[in-house]
Amino acid sequence: MRTSTGIARPSANFAELVFETASFAGAKPAIVEGGREWSYDWLVGRAHAFAQTLDAAGMEARVGSISFVAALDPAAREGVLAGARELAGDGVATLPYRSEVHVARRL
Repeated sequence: MRTSTGIARPSANFAELVFETASFAGAKPAIVEGGREWSYDWLVGRAHAFAQTLDAAGMEARVGSISFVAALDPAAREGVLAGARELAGDGVATLPYRSEVHVARRL
């Protein structure tokens, strides 16, 4: 993320920098290669293109597969899983997620 002076903070990762830059330069080119351009808005839009829609059992399985949840003591784990089931209730819940892929060519 950028500070008020426009200097990137050392803790900012690539995704944070893209989202921050998109907030003021959305339509400007973020990637240019071989005569093709992709804007910051396009990158942000692609980052939000993924989602899982799950019922209560699916929510329980998804949340239960997270390593730090699986490592909880049984009582705490059951509380977390009950909360996950509650999110879907009798219907479904949609979990948007972002996958980041970083590709670099050797210069």
